[in-house]
Amino acid sequence: MTPRLRITAAALALAATAVAGCSSGSEPSPPAGVDGLTIPTQDPDPGDFVDEVDEVDHPWLQWAPGTFREFEDGTILSVTVGPARDGIATVAVSRRARAEVEPAEVIDDFMAQDRDGNVWWLGRQEGVSGEVTWFDEPGLFLPATPRRGDGWVMATAPGLDVRAQIVDDGEDVVVPAGDFEDGIVLEIVENGVTRYETYVRGAGLVENDEAGLVTR
Repeated sequence: MTPRLRITAAALALAATAVAGCSSGSEPSPPAGVDGLTIPTQDPDPGDFVDEVDEVDHPWLQWAPGTFREFEDGTILSVTVGPARDGIATVAVSRRARAEVEPAEVIDDFMAQDRDGNVWWLGRQEGVSGEVTWFDEPGLFLPATPRRGDGWVMATAPGLDVRAQIVDDGEDVVVPAGDFEDGIVLEIVENGVTRYETYVRGAGLVENDEAGLVTR
């Protein structure tokens, strides 16, 4: 069951852009991407989400606890078990810059996967001892079936506005960790600053802006 949901106008408007060019005579397509996808309310039902963090298995993300990735610019991404939110299991996706002098800046984002395979962004913690901020309304991090042209709101919270759109697919990427095919490119605008992330099915994030994956 998809979480008890509320449609956001922004998500619908961006999704409509992807299908606006389709011919009216085309055969109807089954739901994909963000079609019919809505946003959990402030009180999402834990029963609509996977029970354990080892069930967070979105093939484009590869966020099993214990994951460690390093990129050419020194950014380190790691995944651990996150705090539960009202009975919902989360993974903590941590990004930090490798610094000569510790402590480096650390941001932990808390993600949960629903039983349909969509991954939702529930909250954030900045700094090792920082306070956890749970979003009033979870944002969509990545739909179960990513589709070029779809866009959505990733997160809205005091001081945080993040939006994403899949701007390319079928992307071939050559990085120090290897050669990857058929990636999707997300354009992510966070508080007015744009970055691009390339994800590959079965491999996860392989390129962060121009910084390629070094180890995984």
